[in-house]
Amino acid sequence: MAVAEVVPVVALRLVEGIYRTGDVVEVRAEMRRDVYAEFELHVPEHPKLHFVALTPEPVRYVKNEYLQRSTLLLQPMCAGEFELTGLTVTVAGGEHVREEILPPLKFRIESYANENLSPELALLEGQTNSTDRSNNKLWLISMVCICVGIWWRMHSLKESKAIQTIDAPTGVRDVIAVLEEGASSTTLIEELLGRSDVMLSFKLRRMLEAAVYSKGTDLAALLRQLKAEVQE
Repeated sequence: MAVAEVVPVVALRLVEGIYRTGDVVEVRAEMRRDVYAEFELHVPEHPKLHFVALTPEPVRYVKNEYLQRSTLLLQPMCAGEFELTGLTVTVAGGEHVREEILPPLKFRIESYANENLSPELALLEGQTNSTDRSNNKLWLISMVCICVGIWWRMHSLKESKAIQTIDAPTGVRDVIAVLEEGASSTTLIEELLGRSDVMLSFKLRRMLEAAVYSKGTDLAALLRQLKAEVQE
């Protein structure tokens, strides 16, 4: 049998779809013949196409023909027109092995930034964008007003709570009572410092911390400061 008689036709076909930069382009190589043969696809490097995978399928016998396919996956790195050239295929049928060059395959990769240059559509888009900007501005102003209102409400509640706490500082009065009795007040002062519902002046807080963590604290001065803040 002559070599030419066992060399089949291997067809390249791009799987239909819209491909964009970063998508995986799927190319099918297919061979059909009535005499058994296999082929192996060889893919050269391409400066703008990243090779992902080449997956051959098992040979099948369909409608009195031997059918073999391979799926080639490529990932484009930019948009534009592409031409896949230099693909070769090694065909083996019986004792005959031959390599042939496949015809180039052309396809297009779309850009994410495609623009419609129709004047009518451009005007409509401009009006839509203007309306969207106006709506966004109104929405932003509304959100700012709501946030300011929430902040003002929370600030007012906090001030009201602080005033009520100072009016009845039970923790402070407890410390005063212990100091007047001359008993140890360290534990009670630590509890007072850890309370978030009792408002203490900066000066008083420092004096209380010194009474707990420092030696030789003037407890009489601390007692006077406590009583002064209770009376305010």
